[in-house]
Amino acid sequence: MIKPNIIQFPQINIKKLRFHLPRIHIPKGANLTAALYSFITFALSGAKILGNMTPFGTAFFTAVCSPKNITASFTALALGSLWAHRSALSLCYIVTGGVVAVMNILFNKKISPSVKAYVTGGVLFAAKSIASVSGGFLTYDLIINFTEAFISGITVFVADKAAKVIFPAKKRTFLSYGETVSTISIFALILLWASSLPKILWINIGNVLGIAVILLLSNCTNSPAGAIAGIIIGAVNSVGTYNAGAVIGAYAFSGLIASLTARFGKGATVLGFILANASITVFINGSTEVLISIADTLAAGVLFYFGEKYLTPPISGLLKIGNYGAAPSGDAVDFAYKDRLRRISESLKILEESFTPRLREDYNAANIAAFINRTAEKACSDCSLRFCCWKKKTKETRDSVLSLMTAAEKNGKASVNDVAEELKNRCIRTERLVNAFNDSYEIYRTSRLWQDKLSDCKALSCSQMGNISRILNDMASEKHFPANEETSVAIRSALDCHGYCPASINTYIKKDSSLVAEIKFARKKFQDDMKYLIPACISDATGVKMRFGDMYSDENYVYLTFTMRENFCRATGGASIKKDGEKVCGDSFTSMNLPDGTYIAAISDGMGSGEAAAKESHKTIELIKSFIRCGFDVMHTIKIINSALMMTGKEDMFSTIDLCSINMHSGMAEFIKIGGAATYIKRGKNIEKVTSSSLPAGISSDIIPKRVSRQLEDDTVIVMVSDGIENASADSDWLTKRLGDMDTVNPHVLADKILDLALFYGGGKAKDDMTVIATRIWKENV
Repeated sequence: MIKPNIIQFPQINIKKLRFHLPRIHIPKGANLTAALYSFITFALSGAKILGNMTPFGTAFFTAVCSPKNITASFTALALGSLWAHRSALSLCYIVTGGVVAVMNILFNKKISPSVKAYVTGGVLFAAKSIASVSGGFLTYDLIINFTEAFISGITVFVADKAAKVIFPAKKRTFLSYGETVSTISIFALILLWASSLPKILWINIGNVLGIAVILLLSNCTNSPAGAIAGIIIGAVNSVGTYNAGAVIGAYAFSGLIASLTARFGKGATVLGFILANASITVFINGSTEVLISIADTLAAGVLFYFGEKYLTPPISGLLKIGNYGAAPSGDAVDFAYKDRLRRISESLKILEESFTPRLREDYNAANIAAFINRTAEKACSDCSLRFCCWKKKTKETRDSVLSLMTAAEKNGKASVNDVAEELKNRCIRTERLVNAFNDSYEIYRTSRLWQDKLSDCKALSCSQMGNISRILNDMASEKHFPANEETSVAIRSALDCHGYCPASINTYIKKDSSLVAEIKFARKKFQDDMKYLIPACISDATGVKMRFGDMYSDENYVYLTFTMRENFCRATGGASIKKDGEKVCGDSFTSMNLPDGTYIAAISDGMGSGEAAAKESHKTIELIKSFIRCGFDVMHTIKIINSALMMTGKEDMFSTIDLCSINMHSGMAEFIKIGGAATYIKRGKNIEKVTSSSLPAGISSDIIPKRVSRQLEDDTVIVMVSDGIENASADSDWLTKRLGDMDTVNPHVLADKILDLALFYGGGKAKDDMTVIATRIWKENV
């Protein structure tokens, strides 16, 4: 006899009785996978589009249906359809699912997705048509039924690809873009169902999860995956709404910007999404009511912030586009990357061309008519001669009123003396008419000013789109050819001999035939002096003189770029002084080397002097540095900065841009000026002066920068100055004359001498902000 178990409670003893319960047999396949099958089928069965269509649950059931999960999945389909429709209409989807289930039972062998799609679409169309006939058949019903059947058939193909990811037979290590898009699409449809659920604290669950997915894909990939997810989720969320295009655009643009800002961290990813959403909203509908809920975005941001570290590694590994593997190379990857850039460029170009013709719209006949009607209503509504003036002589009266506009535009308002004689002779309320005209004209002029301002802002936005489009197209047109495998092997061997253990090496040849080596090191194995020691190893291995180009890092790895050593060397010196009486100098300047072997020097002179001018010029220089370091072309950079200054700059606050770009491989120099002072090219005693007559940046969108190219010779000095130096003497050519007499080529000494001379000509005082940059260029002795 088995002794019963005793459970001890304070002051109470209770015998635990044993009950012989019947054993529950869990059917084979009723596991977590079957539960997931059932949940997705149930959710998709409740995802509605275009009013009352729910074709997705049936399509997903068709794609994943198998003898192992047929019972659970069909039950979920039936319950989901009943929950969604709560009417006899749900029988159409249940019958379609039943036919598919019978087909799977009878034909146990694998059925192709095409057959499944045709059967599903055909049965659903037949079932819906029969239901339509019973309730009164219309041609419209036939079209709707065909549309739903077509969507159901297409979804079968999508679900078939997604099922291989959601329910893999073996562990997946790589996803194709088709599988990625299909999986995102299925997830987006689940979110569509979730969006129909009651809100929690004014938060839409479906929107929150959708935005979180976009942020996650933007953060863990180096591709437009965030934009792709945005397009899909935006399309699903906006089906049947009046502003579907705007919502899709907002999701896609926000996803793209989130991808671009992801490199700066999780907070930047969320901030980029929010700012992009706000920007595209203002541009599309000119209001502050955002297209994507801020509350949903913030909730998604919190979810993304705490869940990102758990989901990023597996997703990056699957997509093979994260920062966890070796840098991809090869013609196929290069083509796909550039094709995507080219398509984005074409899309932005189409946007620019679509909006530009509509931006500069003068007030048309309807606006003028409204203006005249307002004037007539104020002056002539109770006049006894109104019928004579505005009915019998409409054209003459209208032309006479319009003629007052010339005087109003010239003098600010019209007077009785400006009224045409013909109207003055028959109008008994001339003075009242003029007063009414002036009141209406003031409203008209104010409205026109705002309209012109809005058109200017939109025109600048379109200009930005065009410039970015051309930049992306240029990037897509760049041709990089992978170097032969022996080059990478030789470099790895040379590094190994010196005790360096890189995680990966990627080598390629640019269109100018220069070699580039990209080497990745685990952070714990990297030392800062390696970037200066490794070039010698690469040079020994390849026979090509190399130098350190650029470096960036993440939490786990350090990425180094090495490029060919240039044929020219340079040394730069600068000198600057503030205007007497001011706290800071209003000029800003910079010089930098780019990884591709380009040297950049730039001066920006803010209008006026003091802190305001310094702030404006500093902003200009920082923009130049940021854009050029990102690989943007110099001319496109100048145009973008000019547009940005126009939109953000205050009245009478502009900046000059004086920029010198030198290709250190070829010695070709390019001088670009927007309102800058002259630049001097010194070759021994010979001095060449490069001038500009254009306006400063930020004044007009039509500014055309002056662009001059020169081939530099060995031992050439380039002197760039601000207008405080150039205008120090009444003689505009004083610097040309004095530079010819200077024997030194030391840029530091030269800059100091020029500044001292400018102060000397100014009587020992700095009458304006003064800045000098001197750069010496000479050929390297090989």
